[in-house]
Amino acid sequence: MKRGRFHSLRYLTSTIFFFVVATTIPHQLMSACPNTYVELGIGRPALSLAEITLIREVVKKRIEEMRDVVGAKIYTAELRSADELRDIPLMHGLDYDVSDAMKQTVMRVYNRLHNRKEVLDYVEKLMVDAAENTLARGSAREVEMLRRGQIARHATLRVLVDRARARGEKPGTVASMNFEEFQRNVRSGPFFDRGLANAQHSNPEVNAYHKILSVAHGVDSHFIQRDMVADVVANGVGPTEFYRIVGTTDPAEGEAPYWGQIFDVGRGHEKNKDFSSPEGIRTQLHPFLGNE
Repeated sequence: MKRGRFHSLRYLTSTIFFFVVATTIPHQLMSACPNTYVELGIGRPALSLAEITLIREVVKKRIEEMRDVVGAKIYTAELRSADELRDIPLMHGLDYDVSDAMKQTVMRVYNRLHNRKEVLDYVEKLMVDAAENTLARGSAREVEMLRRGQIARHATLRVLVDRARARGEKPGTVASMNFEEFQRNVRSGPFFDRGLANAQHSNPEVNAYHKILSVAHGVDSHFIQRDMVADVVANGVGPTEFYRIVGTTDPAEGEAPYWGQIFDVGRGHEKNKDFSSPEGIRTQLHPFLGNE
């Protein structure tokens, strides 16, 4: 082998070795020492243990604030039997032909969304996971926001999507006001609701009204609700059966059983406090989970 070719080959080998080391060691370090090292990203500095500790303390204080603010406003209720479902506003008169197991699951899902401690514990865990996601995968901007106690919305969405996929669910998007499309998404998995934002009506005033509603409703509110009750549904009739029923119109009643009463309710003055209402989710949680 000629000397020039030997040096070229050695240079190429060294370059490949350096690239492999440079790209694999940070991952190994982060896996082995998650509390002392955060992987370098493009345009993002590494974080020291001291910086990470300080950021986590800021997030901890933000969580304490969330528990005080949300805990003081949330609408609470508890059903002690499935028979009490009829006493809930909008439930009266609905005689759905479903199993006792389904009724029990509905009751427990309703209770989860209206239990102050369980809701606050859920939001705290979501905030912690979103913060850790930012430290591990976030951009420089997201890390800078976190230093100020602000969780980036994209970090929250990454956690929600990762959780859904870990449960074997496929996240989707409702893109229109078509009710059949909406119900298909309810049955198939967690979804982002862009129906109001994308609404097309011949009357521009109606479109403007829908867009205002979309802000109050939130694109990810139903996604959060579904994540919040995922374990309750899994321990009941299971997600396939549960969402098949709440995502299918009952011929006798002309609407989907329980969907509106559990996940899409409006209660006048309580609407922005009730976690069965997407407006309640949007109003109370987005200041802590990242605004749209």
